[in-house]
Amino acid sequence: MEPYTFPTTGIKIFIDKVSQILIAKVQSKYTTPPAPVVEVELNGKIVKESNPADPDYQITLLNHNLMLEEKMRKLVISQGVVHQLNPDEKKKVDSIRSFYKESENEDLEGNDLEVFVSYVCIITPEDLNHFLEAVTGISQPSHKSDSGGDLAVPSDVSGT
Repeated sequence: MEPYTFPTTGIKIFIDKVSQILIAKVQSKYTTPPAPVVEVELNGKIVKESNPADPDYQITLLNHNLMLEEKMRKLVISQGVVHQLNPDEKKKVDSIRSFYKESENEDLEGNDLEVFVSYVCIITPEDLNHFLEAVTGISQPSHKSDSGGDLAVPSDVSGT
């Protein structure tokens, strides 16, 4: 377990590395949908060719990538984040849930820790990428405690 600070928000948590094998196993269940095949004329012959530029396929691909990003985010948060929400963080999560319920007329999915990390700690795509790299061990986190010392380890790490 090591301290981690989100670059944009400055929020501090603890992280554990998540196995690359586990990540690959989950990712392998969600293969990229194949592009549609179209017939085109090439040198007087009709040939079948993949068409990844198809607008409907681009939407399908975007939805697939968003779903996969959500699965990976949930995986790394559930397996790689060690953090007990404090009362102010819990209030923020409750506020986000309330806003989402009112605006979208449905409950926001995920436990409190997932909501906190996904919608409070991560503000930019760079935050998400940096966090995923830190937790998956692709690179070492460069943001440690501002004082240079270790952060205190929370006593209750249930994440709720």
